[in-house]
Amino acid sequence: MKGIKLGFNISSLKTKLALILIIVTALILTGLSYFNYTRASSILSTEIEDAALAGARHNAEIVTNWLTGIQNEVVSLVVTPAIKSMDWEKQLPVLQVVADKHDDYEMFVVGDVKGVAHTTTSGNQEFDISDRQYFNDVMQTKEVVISDPIISKSSNQLVVTIAAPVYNEEITAPVGLVAATVTLEYLQELVKEMNIGGSGYGGIVNHDLTMIAHPDKQWINNTKIWDLDADLKKLAEKAAAGEEGLGRYTLEGESKELAYAPIELAEWSVFMAAGTDDVMAPLSEIRNLAVSFTIGSILIMLLVSIAIASYIAKPIVSLGKTAEAIASGDLTAKVDTGRKSNDEIGGLANSFEKMVENLKSMLTRVQGTSDKLASHSQELASSSEEVSATVEEVASTTNEVAATSGQGAENAEGAAKESEQVQQVAEEGNKAVQETVEKMQSISDSSQNVATAVKNLGEQSNQIGEIISTITNIADQTNLLALNAAIEAARAGEHGRGFAVVAEEVRKLAEQSAGAAGEITGLIEKIQVGVGEAVTAIDGSVVEVDDGVQVANNAGASLEQIIKAIEKNTAVIQDVATGSGQANEGMQQLSASNEQITSTVQQISSAAQELANIAGELQNEVVKFKLDGASHDQNYNNNEVDNTENTSPKENK
Repeated sequence: MKGIKLGFNISSLKTKLALILIIVTALILTGLSYFNYTRASSILSTEIEDAALAGARHNAEIVTNWLTGIQNEVVSLVVTPAIKSMDWEKQLPVLQVVADKHDDYEMFVVGDVKGVAHTTTSGNQEFDISDRQYFNDVMQTKEVVISDPIISKSSNQLVVTIAAPVYNEEITAPVGLVAATVTLEYLQELVKEMNIGGSGYGGIVNHDLTMIAHPDKQWINNTKIWDLDADLKKLAEKAAAGEEGLGRYTLEGESKELAYAPIELAEWSVFMAAGTDDVMAPLSEIRNLAVSFTIGSILIMLLVSIAIASYIAKPIVSLGKTAEAIASGDLTAKVDTGRKSNDEIGGLANSFEKMVENLKSMLTRVQGTSDKLASHSQELASSSEEVSATVEEVASTTNEVAATSGQGAENAEGAAKESEQVQQVAEEGNKAVQETVEKMQSISDSSQNVATAVKNLGEQSNQIGEIISTITNIADQTNLLALNAAIEAARAGEHGRGFAVVAEEVRKLAEQSAGAAGEITGLIEKIQVGVGEAVTAIDGSVVEVDDGVQVANNAGASLEQIIKAIEKNTAVIQDVATGSGQANEGMQQLSASNEQITSTVQQISSAAQELANIAGELQNEVVKFKLDGASHDQNYNNNEVDNTENTSPKENK
């Protein structure tokens, strides 16, 4: 048990273990002591009560034996011839001899049936005892009678008279009585010796609660003592009634025990009284012994508990200190429990050592991984920034292409609208030609004399043919332009600039077509004038009219072909406009995708930078641990150099 420290720290494991052991031990010892004390108290209380009752019975028996001895003495006297003779001269010597042998015999009394009596202390003087209770009782019962205690007139002492009837041989009725008057000094001395368990005092009480004997003479021959306590009076009444038992009362603030038992020959009772504390002193001794034993055992167990707690807690405290060193980053700390054992604590120490080794290995791997992670994260951040710059350039170019595509789409839509207008003009010209043909047919039917006019009309129709040829050339050129527009539409994905040129050419052709249609209209008007003039010469113009009709029909057919070509050109231009719109939408989607890519790349760059920061923090945390004897500061400085090298590309950029 050497090395035990009694330092008190309520939060320490040693203190808690010691307290638990002490508390459990204290509870067990206290419980056992209380159980033993309770059981012993019950047994001892019963024994004390039995002993008190036995003492009361024993003292009652002593008094009974004392009374029996006197009674036997009196009975033996009344059968003697001298006593039977009822001759005082003969009786006195016999009685005097007996009286002289007993100091407590105050006197003998001999009386006849009339109550005339003599005493051994008064010589021949006669007395009247007919008024005495014992005289009347003997005469009536014809048996031995023990009187109530009374005060002796001669000695002024409390005495008791034991009387027996006297018979002669001739008469069956009593002829007198012999009574022995006995002082109660013997009883007075006897009660002084009475006690319960070596303490207290005794007493003798009459059936009328008059105290017969008591150590304190002030209570003798009166009943005043019973008025001191109601419980005491109840016990006295039970004793006077001839019962036996135990009871408790309080006198002058002190608890007392009372044992009482009846005296058989007389209507008396013996009682013994003692203080409760005195009577129960053995119980107090047992209680004190139990308390002392419990306290001593607890003190011994306190030392044992501290030793056990120290034995158990010491290796755990050592493990705690090692854990604190590991918590501070020192993984070189060794587990030292101060002893080698195969118990749970030894197993815990072994497991702790394995944990430290595994933790050291793991941190070494984490340190290497964190270095690689920091390097790769910096590279990823640099690459992300480069990709972000490239994506921004692509986005800028895409925006420019989208803007150009939008302009081309708008130009194509304008060309389509102008082509539709040209188509409408051509259709109106076609309608006019049809009307001309109809009118010329009418003229042919109405007049045959329009030859000259028809000739003129034929010449003019030739001019119309030239114009129509021009329109045909324009239609051909329009077809070529439509082809070029298709080619440009295929190339619109690059720049789309050709759409403006094509649209311009289409517009010009449309204007030429409109001009040609106007000239045709003028010629038709001239033809109409010629027709009017030909009316006067209808006979000579039939052939020319027919030719004019044919020419008009041809012109209508040509116009129809022009309309069809314009319709095709318009459809192509609309397709070009639609394609340009779709290309513009695609460019806009591409631009949005580029923006999305730019945002994603920026997020990747930010995440890479954050990852680099985390890797740096991880390195900073790892270097706090002391691995293989390396100091914290050295590892930390090395890590700072590595972080500086990893972050330098970004800073240079």
